[in-house]
Amino acid sequence: MRKFFFFTGIFIISGLLILSELSPGKVREEEEKEIVTSVDTVYAKMSTETQKEFLIADRGGFLMVYDTSTGRIFEKTKIRTESLPEKLREKIRRGYRIRGVMTLYSFMENYSS
Repeated sequence: MRKFFFFTGIFIISGLLILSELSPGKVREEEEKEIVTSVDTVYAKMSTETQKEFLIADRGGFLMVYDTSTGRIFEKTKIRTESLPEKLREKIRRGYRIRGVMTLYSFMENYSS
């Protein structure tokens, strides 16, 4: 997910740079301020996403992911708990927490079929 935000930021910056060269009526200084604001926004979003914490739980034989800040379901998965290694199942029974969206998606990618 971090890569997604990074590349999205690069894409936005590239687009703004291209537009700045194509639109002669705009003041260059204003465009540079917009670029800086866009980059700051992307990095702020990335920072927030890396700080999120998730709880992985077994619900009905499948993994369920909860956002610990809200207590709400973040994602329902099709990953069967029984397909996981015993040590991981034990961690999940005790309340397995993962910090960061990228780490979460990497975890789910490793155990999905």
